[in-house]
Amino acid sequence: PPLFYESVPDFIHIIWKGLYDKDKKIRISSAEALRHCLFVISERNAKVDRETKVYFKQLRDEAMVGVRSSKTHKIHGGLLVLGELLINSKSYLSKKYHEITTIALKCYSSSRDKKIITPIIPKLAKASPNEFIEKYLTDVLKILCNELTKDNERARVSYNAITSIIQVVGRDIIVHVDTIIDIIIDSGLKRLCRSEALICIKTLVEELGSSFNPKYYLSRGDKNKVNTLEFSRMKELLVAMFTTGLSNELVDALQAMDLNLHDCSMKIQIGLLKLIANTLDGKEFPLPDHLIHELLYFDANISSEPDAIVLALNTLGNFNFHSWLVTDFIKDCVIEYLIDENVHIRKATVKTCCRRMVYSDNKSFNARGYASQVINQILSHLINVALTDPTPIIRKAVLKNIDSRIDPILANTRHLQYLILTLNDELFEIREMSLITICRLNYLNP
Repeated sequence: PPLFYESVPDFIHIIWKGLYDKDKKIRISSAEALRHCLFVISERNAKVDRETKVYFKQLRDEAMVGVRSSKTHKIHGGLLVLGELLINSKSYLSKKYHEITTIALKCYSSSRDKKIITPIIPKLAKASPNEFIEKYLTDVLKILCNELTKDNERARVSYNAITSIIQVVGRDIIVHVDTIIDIIIDSGLKRLCRSEALICIKTLVEELGSSFNPKYYLSRGDKNKVNTLEFSRMKELLVAMFTTGLSNELVDALQAMDLNLHDCSMKIQIGLLKLIANTLDGKEFPLPDHLIHELLYFDANISSEPDAIVLALNTLGNFNFHSWLVTDFIKDCVIEYLIDENVHIRKATVKTCCRRMVYSDNKSFNARGYASQVINQILSHLINVALTDPTPIIRKAVLKNIDSRIDPILANTRHLQYLILTLNDELFEIREMSLITICRLNYLNP
């Protein structure tokens, strides 16, 4: 930075070539370079001194020339600079916030290619959150929500912008949630931009917490038909989400909802288990009779590709399911994947089995009862894999992921006899891990 600071005047002069380039990627990369330059200037000068003001003024004046141009690439370049200045110029342009925001929104409205200007709007929100919420939030969201109904690419960009704005404005978004949710249910989750829509839902839930409540979003229409939560928008939202099929974005969104919306937790877990069971077993998830009323009915695209199976296994292992819901499913269905031909599937199965045995229990297990019987069966299969799997990575994964909290069960003589055989493994690292595990069990079974 000290060496670069001497070249700041030259950099500011040269960077405009990249900021006005006709290639959007070059313009965005140039703006990122300018951001680092502004950081160096700010770090060097604790206050906005005369020299710093000169730099900021040069950038602002040229950016204003750009936004007044008739060429889209120059307008975009100018707006990128103004956005960086608002955030990184130590309040130098704070008095110009209203003017710059008005210009940016005017450029957005008149632009033929709105998706290149849309990402700049969250920067305006970040520069002065309170003023943005008070003066612009409603109008901006109205514009962006209108874009959500356009083609997939414009909708993707707009969803990303709304997500970023939600992160800036926080709970002030609550008065606009109904509009956003309506669009997501009606179109967002049915299109190629579904991943961005799911990320938007996750961000809404994280920011609003329990305030993101089903009772706020009752379906429109005949009031006699929507006077209970049975017909709430939340239920419609969950069905629409599950219909998209299993994906990382869906799992992340449901995880946030499960943590924050306790009234919906059981519906969320059962719906997700239904997706997982269809992926792994091709059948419905077996539910006890007293939970049938919690089941949501939906049709989702189910994939049998290895990546989908790995995702289903990882979700089963990592999601905060109630253990009593999944214990039998692990025993009856999941352990079959321990002998799958695909190495990645076998490794995911090992991790899932090990995690589910201890997921909801922070204490050592009492080796009694039905739960311990199931764990004994799962452990038998896992130890067999540690002995016979042809891939060292899988054998190592078993020994690495068996949790010490199940040591009272692992110390069973039958398990221990087979575990000792892993001391003969061809790899030293596996023999070492095996010895550590056995020594750990010494005090339980001398």
